[in-house]
Amino acid sequence: MGHNQHEFARILEELVSQDPPHSAPDTEEKPKPWTPNWIFIKAQPSTPVNPPVAVVYPAAKKPPRPNIKTEKPARQEPYIALDQLGKEAIEALRAFFTMAGEPCPALFRRSELRRLYHRKAKTLHPDVTGKADDGKFRKLAEQYGRAQRTIKMSLAKK
Repeated sequence: MGHNQHEFARILEELVSQDPPHSAPDTEEKPKPWTPNWIFIKAQPSTPVNPPVAVVYPAAKKPPRPNIKTEKPARQEPYIALDQLGKEAIEALRAFFTMAGEPCPALFRRSELRRLYHRKAKTLHPDVTGKADDGKFRKLAEQYGRAQRTIKMSLAKK
């Protein structure tokens, strides 16, 4: 151990061995030993003029618990089954998934469709591909829009 480490260990030992801020009442139970949970050692080069310093910061507060009465809980989007949708919506979904190069699932969420669209759009966008022809990107965007519209109409009918 170097000189700095010995000095740090001594300072830590002094801080831990201090008396608790308040004494426990006389009871049959043995009081728990007081140990600080908020020691931070500020490391700096040790010189005769500038010895190592232990700086004590208060413990970080726990984040407040959400107020159930005022804050809405995170709502998870429900799954949509293909058999809940009409024929037009199923065709639009199959066309979109085919265009995206993925198999059409029996259960899906709208957020999954959105993620798939954004992931494919990143690769097909004309700014990324550098092509003047953006036919595939436009077709993907049209298929995605059609799928979203038909799903919305199909679910509104039921």
